[in-house]
Amino acid sequence: IEQTGSNTYVYNEEYCEMWFNNYDKKTNLPRKQLFGSFYDFGHAKYLLHIEVATFNLHIGFIEYKKYDSKFKVIKMNEENRINLKKFINSLNYDKKFEGRTWGLGWVSLDCGKFIDFMNSKTFVTLVDFKRSEFYKEILLPLLKKL
Repeated sequence: IEQTGSNTYVYNEEYCEMWFNNYDKKTNLPRKQLFGSFYDFGHAKYLLHIEVATFNLHIGFIEYKKYDSKFKVIKMNEENRINLKKFINSLNYDKKFEGRTWGLGWVSLDCGKFIDFMNSKTFVTLVDFKRSEFYKEILLPLLKKL
């Protein structure tokens, strides 16, 4: 994905540090949003994408094409998002995904504000991931459906 023109959407340590500046709201610090990780789960058209926006964590799906064993993310339009929602509905997953026009124009589930480590649920997700609500109630059930 980095090699096919979407490197600004791929997680790295610098982006992570800059993301926390969104919370601090200090104007002299660089900020970053809309980046994360992409996962191939074997679908010919979609990748699983976990992304942070300004404050919130999102999990969802984006469209891609493969060129010479490299993934190229496709910015989705409304028709693409409607088709993607049909795929998500076919999974019989009990959470509601919504179309997003920002970023990659994808379909995601807003998992709430994840930037504040003073929030106990966020803290547990970071220090004991497999015991967290996010893992048990959102991610793991979705992965089982895929």
